Amino acid sequence: MLDEHLENERRQRVKVSGFDAAKLGSRKSERERFDAILLDAPCSSERHVIQSKTALAKWKPGRPRFLSQRQWSLLSSAFLLLKEGGSLVYATCAISPVENDGVVERLFSKYGTQVSIDLPDFEIGENTKYGRMIMPDQCDGMGPMYVARFFKLFG
Repeated sequence: MLDEHLENERRQRVKVSGFDAAKLGSRKSERERFDAILLDAPCSSERHVIQSKTALAKWKPGRPRFLSQRQWSLLSSAFLLLKEGGSLVYATCAISPVENDGVVERLFSKYGTQVSIDLPDFEIGENTKYGRMIMPDQCDGMGPMYVARFFKLFG
């Protein structure tokens, strides 16, 4: 009975919606609503490109730049949805700095005094300016994966 009560309590804390997450931050009623957000952003997925002839055939040189625009929309919106003191994790499976630190750089450019970086403390990968990069050749085949973690500072 206790497990069922806890499960129901957890479900009440999860919200599923049909809104575009990149636009949700523009809704003032949704701002500063979440204690923590995990943004696993759509990315160029280089691992899939090197493992799939179909993905490689669809890949274009401008794809990372195009995707970085979508990633920025999602990251900026997520930051607006985050409560003060809240934690935001931004992750991609891209190698391109344009999709990783480049997107995060825009967050600091726009919200600099409200953002605090918290470099993930993994035993694998290497630090970048804002996050951590995990590469397959250095991590027993894991990755590529980029992870950056921030806190929204109190106003």
